[in-house]
Amino acid sequence: MIEISLTLALTFYSLLIGAGALAIWLYTELRAQHVYRVMEHQHLWRCVYCSFTYLDEAALTVSQCPRCGSFNAIDDKHARLVKAPKAARATRKEARQAERQRKAARRRRGRTPRRR
Repeated sequence: MIEISLTLALTFYSLLIGAGALAIWLYTELRAQHVYRVMEHQHLWRCVYCSFTYLDEAALTVSQCPRCGSFNAIDDKHARLVKAPKAARATRKEARQAERQRKAARRRRGRTPRRR
């Protein structure tokens, strides 16, 4: 049997637990970064027909809605192709501008009357 002092055993076990905690922390941090790297390649689409909002990675110019199966083109005004990370970090000015554009689009479709 190997003889070991109490202080050496406590030090060894403390280092072992600390290394395990560090490994778990690194793993969770890397997994969180992986989500952001995956989101960089995805785009946020809004279906023109059923208004379903979905993420699509493979579509560059045309995307198929997973709910209704209709095709949405990048040049369609109402498909609202938005790169996902930019939408997540939009500035206040961009958010106000996007809200104004949405209100104008609703007015054009006759949903919301203009306030005077």
